[in-house]
Amino acid sequence: KRFQEEVSSLCIGGAKGHVEETIDGSLLRLYSVYRWKMIPRCTGRYTCRDHEMVSGLRPSELLGRPALLEGEDLKERIFHLPGRVDPIMILPLDKLNETGIITYVKKSEDSGGDGDSSCER
Repeated sequence: KRFQEEVSSLCIGGAKGHVEETIDGSLLRLYSVYRWKMIPRCTGRYTCRDHEMVSGLRPSELLGRPALLEGEDLKERIFHLPGRVDPIMILPLDKLNETGIITYVKKSEDSGGDGDSSCER
């Protein structure tokens, strides 16, 4: 989605079991650059429909491509959970850690390298 004019907020959700919510700031900039699909019955969670474009990107790279968050100090965190091969990467988009990107990179069985990933808010 690309906006023809600059908007300061956008109302999203309200379907598929989602509560309607208003987004602004960093989240609005991210939402306007890529295409998103709601995860049914999971308010505030979306998967990125531009899978081929973003599947190999870390959260910080996802934001860096369109230079979405210039001047903002964001710290990416990586978690290795017991019993899971795939690391979970989290990048908070606000100082209260209430909004952010959660993604994983599925490790290929044969190469141990990066494979598919999913980005969601």
